[in-house]
Amino acid sequence: MNEFSELYLSTHIGQALLETLDKYYETGEISSEIKNMFISIFEESLIKVMEDECKNMCNIKGHLDTYQNVDNVWKFWVRGALISGESLTTNVTMLKIVAVSEDHKNAEMNKGKPYKKQKINDIA
Repeated sequence: MNEFSELYLSTHIGQALLETLDKYYETGEISSEIKNMFISIFEESLIKVMEDECKNMCNIKGHLDTYQNVDNVWKFWVRGALISGESLTTNVTMLKIVAVSEDHKNAEMNKGKPYKKQKINDIA
């Protein structure tokens, strides 16, 4: 599991997947390896769909209540948010936005890969 597993698995579909896998694991119908394999496939699929299919944009207006940046993972809480997009406009009392910087995403993808040694001549 990667650092963003908590975020992916906290979605409604992620929670449904976890509940189903837990049920099958507890009854002995699947092993922990199979359970973890399904979770990995879910995470990889979600990342791919988000990168390939999510091209829509929306506008958000409201009062920025709180923001937080920990390890390049940004969290914003917007009070009284008006969200408008191509086909939807809605108001929410409190909106939480979680965003990951591109640098952090690239660093996470390279995590665990072997360090490539460089010759002194290669460093400019």
